[in-house]
Amino acid sequence: MNRSTIFVGFFVTALFTTGCSREVIEPHVTDKDPPELAFHNVTPSAGPFVRDSEGSASRVKFPLIGLTDPVKEELIPFVAYQSLWVLEDGKAVDIEVKDLGGSGAPSAIDMVFVIDNSGSMGEEADRIAEGILSYSAALASAGWDIRFGCVGQDGTINGGIGLTTTSDFSAYLTRPNRQGTARTRGISDPSASAIAAWATQNQLYGENGVLGVRCAEETFAWRPDAVRVFINFTDEPIQSPSTTDLWTTNRYCNEWTPARGTIHTVWSGDPLVNESWLPGLDDNPADLSDCTGGKTLEIASDASDLALAQLPFVSELQASVTVSFDSANPEASHTVEIIVQNGSTADGNVVLPDITYR
Repeated sequence: MNRSTIFVGFFVTALFTTGCSREVIEPHVTDKDPPELAFHNVTPSAGPFVRDSEGSASRVKFPLIGLTDPVKEELIPFVAYQSLWVLEDGKAVDIEVKDLGGSGAPSAIDMVFVIDNSGSMGEEADRIAEGILSYSAALASAGWDIRFGCVGQDGTINGGIGLTTTSDFSAYLTRPNRQGTARTRGISDPSASAIAAWATQNQLYGENGVLGVRCAEETFAWRPDAVRVFINFTDEPIQSPSTTDLWTTNRYCNEWTPARGTIHTVWSGDPLVNESWLPGLDDNPADLSDCTGGKTLEIASDASDLALAQLPFVSELQASVTVSFDSANPEASHTVEIIVQNGSTADGNVVLPDITYR
């Protein structure tokens, strides 16, 4: 798996105003097989898969998040049978590609910030909170249908707020007399009781982003058709007990499905290439991004260079599309494969077993 390390270099105004609309690609029958993959340097991120109420009885659709060609450093245009193929149970299907909501943005986004609020994060905690506030405000002001949530973790879930409005989320991070790591400690409505109960039942000895993501997955009120985005902030490995693999990156990656979203990593420790990892005990948190189609951003230890609102991921959201096709049997479960190829510089695929169309 290839890690796409994000380098901040775009202006936020460009991200939110650059042309996002593309014409509809009308479906037609493919007269050639999908291409052989050569690079495996991009990973499509798709889902959830749902029945298309506006289509035929067998019509299904799913959102496909935009992808950046790592060689050309530009967005890959999704064009049926030229850069994008979908296979159901090994057979190429006729696909239709449309902009999402006409604006290039997914119709709904549920975004959760998972934050390591252990003592080692004290140096950067305030800047991280301020960066999150700026980022969420910029996304909301762009007119997207987006909700925000937060989970604070330090060997246990010690803070959080369930998916809510931008104003309520901002109020949580700016509570009076809360500075540093305390800004993400304490559990607030609307999911206080569910988060607190989950935290009591699931406790570890060290920092672990998987713990935070699992908590959000199992306690938050997710919208069924929303694209899910997790951003995990930490300067420590994914620390797991030797008695179980439940909290390891390997276990989580093996279980992950695209409908569960993407996990992005913001790392404020020593350079990742200099770290020594102990698989199953001290895992690389960036592995969660690798296996879910997310990005990894390495920042200074004091987060002085953090600029979430300028993440290229924003432009990838804007370049998202809806892909629809007629299933051979929409009532059954299927293996769906998505293949992307961008000329001679980028390609990749994802194989999704046991997909059901809700």
